[in-house]
Amino acid sequence: MIEVISEIKTRLEVILAGELFDDPAGGDSLAMVSLGGLAPKRSGAQNDEDFPFVVVRSMTGSDSDRNSGCSVHILAGIFTDGNIVAGLTDIDRLVGLVCSLRENRFVAGHRLLQDISWRYGDKDGLQQDPYYYATIALEFTRDKKCTEV
Repeated sequence: MIEVISEIKTRLEVILAGELFDDPAGGDSLAMVSLGGLAPKRSGAQNDEDFPFVVVRSMTGSDSDRNSGCSVHILAGIFTDGNIVAGLTDIDRLVGLVCSLRENRFVAGHRLLQDISWRYGDKDGLQQDPYYYATIALEFTRDKKCTEV
């Protein structure tokens, strides 16, 4: 499934190019997209957490003659210099950008299933201003008929 998450990472880098979010160190930053774990630290980063970030992670998979597929989660986090409304607006914008992946459903010989689901908040479901989080879930099935686009 590394081909699927690698292609998603590449697509997200294109989708998010030029999209700026508040940086805890001041000013604006592009979201760093990484595979599996947290993004590498930006130079001069002070905190353990480096915002904004987008992490593409394979969660589950199956591989058989009749049914093959995988579940991919995209974890996103932003910081906002504004108020709670600004933070919620920014995390909504980031989720909307990630969900635009559905415009091309074919990824490395797999097809993105119709439904994309997401949830807001950290692992406990909390949005702790000035940090905002979202998890976007994508489900893929192997599509032997699909041609890569």
